[in-house]
Amino acid sequence: MAIFPENAHEEVINKIISVLKKIHNHHPEAIFLTQTSATGYGFVIKEAWKKAYSNEKVPKILTIDVKELKDLSRRYNEIYDFPPDGNDLEGWEKQRKKLKGAKDLYEQKRDKLAERVKQKLVEYNINSIIPIIDEFSIYLPRFPHTLPLAKEVIKTALEHKGYDSKSAREKVIDYNLDLDYTHEKGIWKREGNKVRMAQGTKEITETKQRIAEYKTIGKEIGDKLHVELEKNKKLEQRILGFTNIFVWCGILFFLSINFTGNVIGNMTNFNSNILVAVLIVLGLMGIFFWMRAKKK
Repeated sequence: MAIFPENAHEEVINKIISVLKKIHNHHPEAIFLTQTSATGYGFVIKEAWKKAYSNEKVPKILTIDVKELKDLSRRYNEIYDFPPDGNDLEGWEKQRKKLKGAKDLYEQKRDKLAERVKQKLVEYNINSIIPIIDEFSIYLPRFPHTLPLAKEVIKTALEHKGYDSKSAREKVIDYNLDLDYTHEKGIWKREGNKVRMAQGTKEITETKQRIAEYKTIGKEIGDKLHVELEKNKKLEQRILGFTNIFVWCGILFFLSINFTGNVIGNMTNFNSNILVAVLIVLGLMGIFFWMRAKKK
């Protein structure tokens, strides 16, 4: 069974390209993917990055699983924020007492997970902006979903690493692909709060097929991005080329005025010399940027 339906192919490609371009602007050293729905996109990113940005190192792909935190947060908020409408106040009070320490437990689990994330950041020497990708995430203030919880954990990990709260928050950027196709079709299997790799002939065969599909999509995205980048590069070269021609024509024009002694308006030789000097600087800068654009 294919991961993505045929009629959603273009939507999938376009949404991933949009997110990938935004992520590339930050030149990350690592990208986090949320377990389990988003993890398959790691194969997409690797293949696309290799083709589109062939002269750059592919970021490290890491995963983060906040399912246990999500369950704890939901249970805590359901009990404390929504008292029952009926007569079951006694049962509600019992649940409140039972979950009295849920918030403390949540913070303990979050800090423990953040410490593991911090170790990964140290191990791979990650100091850049850190993007997190989720396939589909809902933002509800009372019920934190996968993406905001993952962001909180990585922010906490950065604080453990020595960043202040504001700097840590600014270093973590979340991206929602807004796709909902890989549910129950992922590469990793979830059993309760644990995630495991495929087991048995059937699961392993399905997993290999899904990885192949992710890689094929990644190559297609890489090809599309490569063509788009090449077009932009050629346009940039043309604009810089025309700008250089215009600037150097201006230089020759004003130099000829100095040599012939002709005067334009109230412009003196001194003023025209200053203008020529400015144009020469602009011309040299233009040549530099044009050559740099050609080497890309």
